[in-house]
Amino acid sequence: MANDLTPVKEKILQATDLAALIGEQVKLVRKSGRPMGLCPFHNEKTPSFYIYDRNYHCFGCKASGDAIDYVRHIHGFNFIEALRYLGQRAGIEVAELQESQAVQEQRRQANQLGRVLAQAQNFYAKELATPRGQSARDYLKGRGFSDEHIKEYGFGLTPEEGYGLCRELRRSGHREEELAACSLATKSTKDGRFFDFFRARLMIPIRDQQGRVVGFGGRTMIDHPAKYMNSREGVMFDKSSLLFGFDRAKPAIRNKQRAFVVEGYMDAMKLWSVGVEETVACLGTALTLQHLRSLRGPTSLVYLVFDGDQAGKKASLAAVDIALAVPEVEVRVVCLPAGEDPDSYVDQHGAQGFEALTAKASGLLEHAVRAEIGDAHVLAVPDIIAKRLVPWLIQIKDPVQRNYLAGRVAQISGVPLATIREQAIAARGGGQAANRRPQSETSPAPARIVPLTGESFELVGHLFFAEPGSIDPGRLRNFIRTEMELSYPWDQFCDDILTHLSEGVAAFEADRTLWSSLGAPEIAQLVERLYKAQRAFQCNDRRERIERLKAHIHRRRIKSAITALKQQMAGAAGGRIGDSDYKDLLEAITQLNQELKSLEQT
Repeated sequence: MANDLTPVKEKILQATDLAALIGEQVKLVRKSGRPMGLCPFHNEKTPSFYIYDRNYHCFGCKASGDAIDYVRHIHGFNFIEALRYLGQRAGIEVAELQESQAVQEQRRQANQLGRVLAQAQNFYAKELATPRGQSARDYLKGRGFSDEHIKEYGFGLTPEEGYGLCRELRRSGHREEELAACSLATKSTKDGRFFDFFRARLMIPIRDQQGRVVGFGGRTMIDHPAKYMNSREGVMFDKSSLLFGFDRAKPAIRNKQRAFVVEGYMDAMKLWSVGVEETVACLGTALTLQHLRSLRGPTSLVYLVFDGDQAGKKASLAAVDIALAVPEVEVRVVCLPAGEDPDSYVDQHGAQGFEALTAKASGLLEHAVRAEIGDAHVLAVPDIIAKRLVPWLIQIKDPVQRNYLAGRVAQISGVPLATIREQAIAARGGGQAANRRPQSETSPAPARIVPLTGESFELVGHLFFAEPGSIDPGRLRNFIRTEMELSYPWDQFCDDILTHLSEGVAAFEADRTLWSSLGAPEIAQLVERLYKAQRAFQCNDRRERIERLKAHIHRRRIKSAITALKQQMAGAAGGRIGDSDYKDLLEAITQLNQELKSLEQT
């Protein structure tokens, strides 16, 4: 099918003005004759996103592609949906993209129900603005939402009477069966009449990735046993795949390269209201595989924000299997204090307090291990490891990651690492293989580990000897992830150091046995090397020294990129790249040289 669509793809790409398409969402200016702007795929202050005729490229995050790639990433479309979207935008009708009659009928029905839901949203919003909505408006303002927030987030109100919306939609010609199909009406078992599904509730529209209303959430404004109620699942509404606010949060998620997942839509909107716009919410269900796969598009870093109660603990444990199925996404856990939820926490501590809490987030697996073992009786720990933790370990395909987590389990539980490894091998069907200890189940072969040298070694040393509060762990974690590209086990070692600092503990003051239990002997060897060289890491201004090292590493990375681009240009001599690509490479090298010159002047 892909080969059959090649001419279609080419026709649509030729008809698409890429700069105009991107310019609908990105403010573009011209530099050296080419459109450029702030990258829509990551957060940056200096523009590094360029458009080259039919392709775009970011010199910051390395995102690149054509118009099809762009709309797939921005809108969450699959390949066919992207072609159809661009074809309709350009006024091109292509037979190969036409849907079957059955699919067309399903789409027609969905569009009709979408119109019903959109009209219901308008009705609810108008009802909230009437004198009857005063108490609901007061309630929202009491929770910190301004008039602008109320309008922007689409809050509404459904009347207390049983037929307000039904009557309004019937007047517009909509059939009662349509209202029932999208949870706006329900049929009485007594007389067969249809009446409003939601009554006397503050209404919150739930939208899909394209921003279309597909359902509603309603908070009761009277004494009703069901405090919150969502639309029933059906053709339009599937809570296992929907993330509340994803349509609105996606640009912020791309720009900040992170996403917060909270448990309720009121929590999400409260975080939006204080500027944490990269937030989405599950809809009365635990995090699902579809949820995490949706988030995988715009970011590789997801924070789960759970209430500080037993339910929050259970939610984090339930998310482990999901996270293991999408290993390309790093999942971390923000733990709220007992009795708090995101709404109440930001009320008291604001956005800065929430950011400070985020800096202390731990990896999901490590959080789950601590949650499982933390309050358990010492005699129950071996059973927990065998029944809960080992099944998680054996799901991890990468032996390096598996060994690292096994080391963390050993560190937290006090159970010898060798015992945990043997249980994991046996659980995977290894039988007597525990006695053989194949290389894949032992510490990684030394040949796979590149020693730390030069500026990387110096920076890690300064992190190791830093005092809590002397550096910003959150910013450094992001720099290490994006700029240093450390291999195993140094990436995990740095993450451990920063986690200690976030928790108010200097890494060099931690128990030395900690570093010898992490699965890779090279870590213990590096720690001993650092202790011996401790005097070399003494300084008056740790933060300034680290900033200088970061600048050196960044310059080195730019120089490496220039070298790689020059090597690609060398291919032009053999005809391996075209003239257009040659010009693009030359311009890229020029831009990088300018950035390098600017850095060296500062």
